[in-house]
Amino acid sequence: MPASRFLLLSSLPFLVLLSACQTGNLATVATSVCASGQQWQGGTDGSDVMQPGTSCINCHGQGEGPQFLVAGTVYAGQHESDLCGGVSGVKVDILDKDGNIALSATSNSAGNFFISQGHTLPKPYTARITYKGATRDMKTPQYSGDCANCHTKVGASDAPGRIAVP
Repeated sequence: MPASRFLLLSSLPFLVLLSACQTGNLATVATSVCASGQQWQGGTDGSDVMQPGTSCINCHGQGEGPQFLVAGTVYAGQHESDLCGGVSGVKVDILDKDGNIALSATSNSAGNFFISQGHTLPKPYTARITYKGATRDMKTPQYSGDCANCHTKVGASDAPGRIAVP
C-alpha cells in the first residue's frame, strides 16, 4: 500500500472523531473557554449557527447573507465571550408598547435567534424570553433590533451583559 494511502487511512479515526465533535461549525471546547462547551470556528461561512454573540444585523446589513429585522444570541450566563455557543429552545417574544406579542422567534442550537426582514418591528418595543417555563422581561424600550449592540460580554448602553436565560 502506498504511504499516502496508509497515512490517509490511519488518520480516518481522527477525522471521524473531529467531525463528531462539531455541530455545523460549532466545535467542542473546554467549558473554561465557553460555558456551553461549544465555540463557532467557521469564520464567515454562512450558517444559522454562525458567530453567536456578534452583531448579526451589522454584518448582514452590509449585504452579507439574509437581512434581519431582529437578531441576537441567548446564553446561559451574562458574560460569555463572542463565538461561544448559547442556549437552544428559548422563546424570544418582541412586545409592542402595550405588552402584546408582535413577533416571536426561538433560539437555535447556537443560541442564535432572528426574525427576517418583511415583518414590522413595533417601536418602541421590549422583549421577553421564556425558557423551561421561566420568563425574563426586558425593562428598557428599544428601537433597534440588533440585540448584540447592547448585549455584549460586558454590556453596553445600560444592558447588564448578554441576553441570559432566567
